[in-house]
Amino acid sequence: MSKKHSKLNGATAFTIIASIVFLLVAPVTSHANNECRPDQIQLQNQAAIPFGGQTVLGQMFVPSVPGHQVCSVKVLISKNFAGAKNLTLHVVRPNFTELDAATIAGADIPVGNSVQVFNFGCNGAALVGMPFYGLKLESKDSQLGAYSWKGINGNVYNRPGEGDKGWRNFNGGAGNWTRLAAGAWDFAFEIYLCN
Repeated sequence: MSKKHSKLNGATAFTIIASIVFLLVAPVTSHANNECRPDQIQLQNQAAIPFGGQTVLGQMFVPSVPGHQVCSVKVLISKNFAGAKNLTLHVVRPNFTELDAATIAGADIPVGNSVQVFNFGCNGAALVGMPFYGLKLESKDSQLGAYSWKGINGNVYNRPGEGDKGWRNFNGGAGNWTRLAAGAWDFAFEIYLCN
């Protein structure tokens, strides 16, 4: 009986992993049917950092080609409570000031692990003039721990300077941000840029 459950658990785990991989590699187009191309990818994950309410998470990235707008971003998250509210992802400058934002209704996010796609529609500010940019993920109307963003320790998304760090802020995004794992934490994400 334990072998049967082991095979069933293995098959279930394989199905979940295959579904996540499929979602992460599925092609993306913007709302205006502009072609979007993958630019920055970090898919490894071994743990997750909880957020919600005043706790906000961030991930810095370095675009391979500056001057383009963000088309969409995929993130690997876990919804931990059925009543969790809306999830908003901001594209930000190095000082966390906003370039663009997209929101997914909490009711549209399933409980448990999922890949969520934030569509920006190629109408935000272009990524120009900065050495790196960031993603800021929040759910202001949810309680702390309503969501978790999956990622990995070990600096697997290795970019110059501060362009590769995972961050956390306990004050709704205002004031000081703290590097996670002394700057070695990276969240799981996939960024698509507009052509």
